[in-house]
Amino acid sequence: MNMVNMTNMKNMANGKIMTKGKVYLVGAGPGDPQMLTLRALEVLNSVDVVAHDALISAAILERICGHATLLAVGYRHGEDRSQGMHPDVIKFALEGKSVARLKQGDPMMFARAAQEMDDLIKNNISFEIIPGISSGFAFASTLGIPLTHRDFTSEVTFISGHDCGHHCDHDRDHDNEKKNKKSWEQIAKGNGSIVIYMGGNRVKENCKRLIDLGRNKETPVGLIENVSLANEKITIGTLESFSCNCNKDNKDNKDNKDNNVFNSPALIAVGDVLKLYPHYSWKSEKNEIKNERTGSVCCSDGDSSGSDNGLIIVFTGDGKGKTSAALGTLVRRLGHKNKGRNENDKRCAVVQFIKGKWITGEMLYFKGDPRVEWITMNSGFTWKKDQISLQEDAKKAQQLWVQAKEMLFDSQYDLVILDELTYALNFNFLSKDEVIKDIKNANASASAGKDIIITGRDCPQEIKDIADLISEIDKKKHPFDLGIKAKKGVDY
Repeated sequence: MNMVNMTNMKNMANGKIMTKGKVYLVGAGPGDPQMLTLRALEVLNSVDVVAHDALISAAILERICGHATLLAVGYRHGEDRSQGMHPDVIKFALEGKSVARLKQGDPMMFARAAQEMDDLIKNNISFEIIPGISSGFAFASTLGIPLTHRDFTSEVTFISGHDCGHHCDHDRDHDNEKKNKKSWEQIAKGNGSIVIYMGGNRVKENCKRLIDLGRNKETPVGLIENVSLANEKITIGTLESFSCNCNKDNKDNKDNKDNNVFNSPALIAVGDVLKLYPHYSWKSEKNEIKNERTGSVCCSDGDSSGSDNGLIIVFTGDGKGKTSAALGTLVRRLGHKNKGRNENDKRCAVVQFIKGKWITGEMLYFKGDPRVEWITMNSGFTWKKDQISLQEDAKKAQQLWVQAKEMLFDSQYDLVILDELTYALNFNFLSKDEVIKDIKNANASASAGKDIIITGRDCPQEIKDIADLISEIDKKKHPFDLGIKAKKGVDY
């Protein structure tokens, strides 16, 4: 009888039954939290423990709003990957806890899933596998590079490139090396597209290996870093340019750093389909930087420094609920950041145009939360048409915009809601051009993850043009239409 069964018998004798937990192998996708599957989110927000890779982004971890304990258990390049499932995952599962083993990309693609499942089976622990979008597929979509094309190839090979240049000391490793070399020979002599995982640390060696094994040295190559993220970047060259010019001369490299090493995670894409880039590139505002040493072109979206500018979101339309939708985002943001109320947390700002005449339930709900800054137009719009009243409203709106602008550019706020801003614009109380310029500049210079939400009817087209997401809320049956005022017991 094994120790686990002995422990269960002792617990049963004490009136306790120890039930084993379950482990979920969850694919986190390439990095963008919006590419998580619904099933992945469901599991992550229901388990007791989330054991995640070192590469999992903070933006994804912030989506976990359940009670789970977060545990970093992943491996990075150069660390020992020989073991199977992390012992802490086994330990928690044997204690009866549900555990999500959150893995970058897809759990069945170069993620040691077989070794981990062997350990789970050995310990009689049930498991479930939840697919994720592998970066080898994701980059093709995010950059508009079809991996297959009737004019080029119908074949795609996915292969690991981290072993290139390593020497094997053991017989087993030697056998694997011979098998691996045969696979590379077959791949190199074909004309299919090749996606090399884990090759960012050995770009030169991998490209040289393909040339040595028979692939044309003029074959296009793309080195893709940070797939799907705001600082995603592709460096275009050829097998020859990467195999010859990737390293800096030691005399030019003061830090003696190998320029062959690109930011991890990185993929190497090889094949004639790279000739199509950037013909199908669908992302706007590309910046191109030519690398004089390799003759390649680096293309990145927006700021190449790697900052994530966040989103500009618009809730508009004739229906009710635009402010509620915006505040729902605020509640979710606060829940993701921290369930407690810590004055050191990032803060959110709500700036309400036209409102301020009455104390509302939404104001009372957030009252006292140090993470939320809430300002209104004091007495609100007068809604009168005479010239003096209009001038009064314009003055209040302009004063409020000065405060709003400060919050847009203040790094301590990672969400700014400009509630009913469209009214101030449509009444010409604010300069549309100046407001759009300020929003665009604030968004471009914002710290990572800063979002801006704009609400109000009849949103000007110029605002829609700069938005990342637009939600049109239609007018439906509403108690207001029947003359019923807001009160307790009325479902709005």
